[in-house]
Amino acid sequence: ISITDIDLNYFAYGDGSEENPYRISNAQHLLNIDYFDSANYVLISSINMANINIEERLNSLGALVSDNFSGVLDGANFSIFGFDVDDREKTDTIAVENAETFALFGSLNNATIKNLTIGTENIQLILLNTFAKSIENVVNLSLIATGANNSIIDNINVINFKMQIQSTSAQLTNSIYVGGLIGKSNNGTIKNSQVNFAVEFDVDFTNDVYVGGIIAEASNTNLQEMEVSFGLT
Repeated sequence: ISITDIDLNYFAYGDGSEENPYRISNAQHLLNIDYFDSANYVLISSINMANINIEERLNSLGALVSDNFSGVLDGANFSIFGFDVDDREKTDTIAVENAETFALFGSLNNATIKNLTIGTENIQLILLNTFAKSIENVVNLSLIATGANNSIIDNINVINFKMQIQSTSAQLTNSIYVGGLIGKSNNGTIKNSQVNFAVEFDVDFTNDVYVGGIIAEASNTNLQEMEVSFGLT
Protein backbone atom coordinates (compact mmCIF):
# COMPACT_ATOMS: atom_id res chain seq x y z
CA ILE A 1 0.00 0.00 0.00
CA SER A 2 1.48 3.33 -0.97
CA ILE A 3 0.86 6.43 1.08
CA THR A 4 -0.47 8.22 -2.01
CA ASP A 5 -3.15 5.58 -2.48
CA ILE A 6 -4.35 5.64 1.11
CA ASP A 7 -8.03 5.01 1.69
CA LEU A 8 -9.46 7.60 4.05
CA ASN A 9 -10.88 4.80 6.18
CA TYR A 10 -7.39 3.87 7.35
CA PHE A 11 -7.42 6.89 9.66
CA ALA A 12 -9.87 9.62 10.62
CA TYR A 13 -7.90 12.28 8.71
CA GLY A 14 -4.42 13.74 8.30
CA ASP A 15 -1.51 12.99 5.97
CA GLY A 16 1.03 11.52 8.40
CA SER A 17 3.33 14.53 8.41
CA GLU A 18 4.63 16.24 11.52
CA GLU A 19 2.34 19.20 10.84
CA ASN A 20 -0.74 17.09 10.04
CA PRO A 21 -0.41 13.66 11.68
CA TYR A 22 -2.81 10.84 11.01
CA ARG A 23 -5.68 11.02 13.53
CA ILE A 24 -6.62 7.79 15.29
CA SER A 25 -10.13 7.45 16.69
CA ASN A 26 -10.71 3.69 16.97
CA ALA A 27 -8.92 0.35 17.36
CA GLN A 28 -8.73 -0.38 13.63
CA HIS A 29 -7.08 2.98 13.00
CA LEU A 30 -4.51 2.04 15.63
CA LEU A 31 -3.76 -1.30 13.96
CA ASN A 32 -3.43 0.42 10.59
CA ILE A 33 -0.24 2.08 11.84
CA ASP A 34 1.49 -1.09 10.64
CA TYR A 35 0.89 -0.06 7.01
CA PHE A 36 2.76 3.24 7.44
CA ASP A 37 5.22 2.58 10.23
CA SER A 38 7.35 5.73 9.89
CA ALA A 39 4.56 8.35 9.90
CA ASN A 40 3.26 10.69 12.61
CA TYR A 41 0.11 9.82 14.57
CA VAL A 42 -2.08 11.33 17.26
CA LEU A 43 -5.03 9.85 19.13
CA ILE A 44 -8.23 11.91 19.11
CA SER A 45 -10.10 9.57 21.47
CA SER A 46 -9.44 6.69 23.82
CA ILE A 47 -9.17 3.30 22.12
CA ASN A 48 -11.27 0.30 23.10
CA MET A 49 -9.58 -2.94 22.00
CA ALA A 50 -12.46 -5.27 22.97
CA ASN A 51 -13.25 -6.42 19.41
CA ILE A 52 -9.67 -7.11 18.33
CA ASN A 53 -8.43 -10.72 18.06
CA ILE A 54 -5.28 -10.25 20.10
CA GLU A 55 -3.93 -13.78 19.68
CA GLU A 56 -4.34 -13.70 15.90
CA ARG A 57 -2.54 -10.37 15.76
CA LEU A 58 0.37 -11.65 17.86
CA ASN A 59 0.67 -14.77 15.73
CA SER A 60 0.86 -12.77 12.50
CA LEU A 61 2.98 -9.80 13.66
CA GLY A 62 4.50 -10.64 17.02
CA ALA A 63 3.01 -7.34 18.25
CA LEU A 64 -0.41 -5.72 18.57
CA VAL A 65 0.15 -2.57 16.51
CA SER A 66 3.34 -2.81 14.44
CA ASP A 67 6.38 -5.07 14.46
CA ASN A 68 8.79 -2.29 13.42
CA PHE A 69 7.95 1.35 14.11
CA SER A 70 10.08 4.42 13.43
CA GLY A 71 7.45 7.15 13.61
CA VAL A 72 5.81 9.24 16.32
CA LEU A 73 2.71 8.23 18.26
CA ASP A 74 1.20 10.96 20.44
CA GLY A 75 -1.52 9.59 22.70
CA ALA A 76 -2.67 13.15 23.50
CA ASN A 77 -3.35 11.88 27.05
CA PHE A 78 -5.99 9.40 25.86
CA SER A 79 -5.93 5.72 26.85
CA ILE A 80 -5.89 2.23 25.37
CA PHE A 81 -8.18 -0.13 27.29
CA GLY A 82 -11.02 -2.66 27.10
CA PHE A 83 -9.43 -5.96 26.05
CA ASP A 84 -11.83 -8.23 28.00
CA VAL A 85 -13.38 -6.41 30.93
CA ASP A 86 -15.08 -8.26 33.79
CA ASP A 87 -16.69 -5.55 35.89
CA ARG A 88 -17.54 -8.02 38.67
CA GLU A 89 -13.89 -8.96 39.11
CA LYS A 90 -12.64 -5.47 38.21
CA THR A 91 -10.24 -6.97 35.68
CA ASP A 92 -9.41 -6.47 32.01
CA THR A 93 -7.72 -9.65 30.77
CA ILE A 94 -5.64 -10.39 27.66
CA ALA A 95 -5.57 -14.20 27.53
CA VAL A 96 -3.13 -15.80 25.07
CA GLU A 97 -1.40 -19.14 24.66
CA ASN A 98 2.26 -19.79 23.82
CA ALA A 99 2.96 -16.11 23.06
CA GLU A 100 6.71 -15.74 22.63
CA THR A 101 6.32 -11.97 22.21
CA PHE A 102 3.82 -9.44 23.47
CA ALA A 103 3.80 -5.63 23.21
CA LEU A 104 2.04 -2.84 21.37
CA PHE A 105 5.13 -2.58 19.16
CA GLY A 106 7.86 -5.03 18.26
CA SER A 107 10.97 -2.98 17.57
CA LEU A 108 11.07 0.80 18.00
CA ASN A 109 13.80 2.46 15.93
CA ASN A 110 14.29 6.23 16.27
CA ALA A 111 10.65 6.37 17.34
CA THR A 112 8.74 8.42 19.90
CA ILE A 113 5.79 7.17 21.97
CA LYS A 114 4.32 9.83 24.26
CA ASN A 115 1.35 11.08 26.27
CA LEU A 116 -0.40 7.72 26.47
CA THR A 117 -2.28 5.85 29.21
CA ILE A 118 -2.62 2.07 29.22
CA GLY A 119 -5.55 0.77 31.24
CA THR A 120 -8.46 2.21 33.19
CA GLU A 121 -8.77 3.45 36.76
CA ASN A 122 -10.02 0.80 39.22
CA ILE A 123 -9.64 -2.01 36.63
CA GLN A 124 -6.60 -4.31 36.73
CA LEU A 125 -5.12 -5.06 33.31
CA ILE A 126 -3.85 -8.66 33.17
CA LEU A 127 -1.80 -10.41 30.50
CA LEU A 128 -2.41 -14.13 31.06
CA ASN A 129 0.08 -16.07 28.95
CA THR A 130 -0.27 -19.85 29.23
CA PHE A 131 2.41 -22.07 27.73
CA ALA A 132 0.94 -25.40 26.70
CA LYS A 133 4.12 -26.44 24.89
CA SER A 134 7.83 -26.04 25.53
CA ILE A 135 9.44 -23.02 23.88
CA GLU A 136 13.03 -22.94 22.58
CA ASN A 137 12.95 -19.33 21.28
CA VAL A 138 13.58 -16.17 23.30
CA VAL A 139 10.44 -14.98 25.12
CA ASN A 140 9.98 -11.18 25.25
CA LEU A 141 6.87 -9.82 26.98
CA SER A 142 6.42 -6.09 27.62
CA LEU A 143 3.71 -3.48 27.28
CA ILE A 144 5.03 -0.78 24.92
CA ALA A 145 7.75 -2.56 22.89
CA THR A 146 9.84 -5.71 22.96
CA GLY A 147 12.85 -3.66 21.83
CA ALA A 148 13.72 0.03 21.54
CA ASN A 149 16.72 1.55 19.79
CA ASN A 150 17.46 5.30 19.86
CA SER A 151 13.85 5.91 20.85
CA ILE A 152 11.99 8.16 23.28
CA ILE A 153 9.24 7.04 25.66
CA ASP A 154 7.69 10.10 27.31
CA ASN A 155 4.72 10.56 29.66
CA ILE A 156 3.37 7.01 29.65
CA ASN A 157 0.96 6.03 32.44
CA VAL A 158 0.49 2.30 33.01
CA ILE A 159 -2.38 1.68 35.41
CA ASN A 160 -2.31 -1.49 37.51
CA PHE A 161 -0.81 -3.95 34.98
CA LYS A 162 -0.14 -7.57 35.95
CA MET A 163 1.57 -10.20 33.84
CA GLN A 164 0.84 -13.83 34.69
CA ILE A 165 3.11 -16.34 32.96
CA GLN A 166 2.08 -19.91 33.56
CA SER A 167 2.42 -23.34 31.99
CA THR A 168 0.79 -26.72 31.79
CA SER A 169 4.00 -28.76 32.30
CA ALA A 170 5.77 -26.83 29.51
CA GLN A 171 9.34 -25.55 29.80
CA LEU A 172 11.00 -22.35 28.56
CA THR A 173 14.58 -23.16 27.56
CA ASN A 174 15.82 -19.80 26.22
CA SER A 175 16.18 -16.35 27.76
CA ILE A 176 13.08 -14.52 29.03
CA TYR A 177 12.65 -10.72 29.01
CA VAL A 178 9.75 -9.19 30.90
CA GLY A 179 9.51 -5.39 31.23
CA GLY A 180 6.83 -2.99 32.40
CA LEU A 181 7.41 -0.81 29.33
CA ILE A 182 10.28 -2.19 27.24
CA GLY A 183 11.92 -5.58 26.89
CA LYS A 184 15.37 -4.50 25.67
CA SER A 185 16.39 -0.85 25.33
CA ASN A 186 19.50 0.59 23.68
CA ASN A 187 20.50 4.27 23.47
CA GLY A 188 17.09 5.58 24.41
CA THR A 189 15.30 7.85 26.86
CA ILE A 190 12.34 6.96 29.08
CA LYS A 191 10.97 9.85 31.09
CA ASN A 192 8.04 11.47 32.92
CA SER A 193 6.19 8.17 33.23
CA GLN A 194 4.28 6.18 35.85
CA VAL A 195 4.25 2.38 35.87
CA ASN A 196 2.30 0.11 38.22
CA PHE A 197 3.44 -3.38 37.23
CA ALA A 198 3.56 -6.87 38.72
CA VAL A 199 4.83 -10.19 37.38
CA GLU A 200 3.78 -13.65 38.50
CA PHE A 201 5.72 -16.69 37.26
CA ASP A 202 4.37 -20.22 37.40
CA VAL A 203 6.50 -21.84 34.70
CA ASP A 204 9.68 -23.90 34.48
CA PHE A 205 12.61 -22.12 32.85
CA THR A 206 16.19 -23.27 32.36
CA ASN A 207 17.92 -20.10 31.14
CA ASP A 208 18.39 -16.46 32.15
CA VAL A 209 15.37 -14.38 33.16
CA TYR A 210 15.50 -10.57 32.89
CA VAL A 211 12.68 -8.73 34.64
CA GLY A 212 12.22 -5.02 35.36
CA GLY A 213 9.49 -2.62 36.36
CA ILE A 214 10.45 -0.36 33.43
CA ILE A 215 12.94 -2.28 31.26
CA ALA A 216 14.05 -5.90 31.37
CA GLU A 217 17.51 -5.17 29.94
CA ALA A 218 18.98 -1.74 29.22
CA SER A 219 22.11 -0.39 27.55
CA ASN A 220 22.89 3.35 27.47
CA THR A 221 19.32 4.20 28.36
CA ASN A 222 18.49 7.40 30.20
CA LEU A 223 15.70 7.30 32.81
CA GLN A 224 14.21 10.62 33.98
CA GLU A 225 11.40 11.50 36.39
CA MET A 226 9.96 7.98 36.72
CA GLU A 227 7.47 6.65 39.29
CA VAL A 228 7.43 2.86 39.49
CA SER A 229 5.56 0.35 41.64
CA PHE A 230 6.82 -3.16 40.88
CA GLY A 231 6.11 -6.61 42.33
CA LEU A 232 7.55 -10.04 41.44
CA THR A 233 6.34 -13.46 42.59
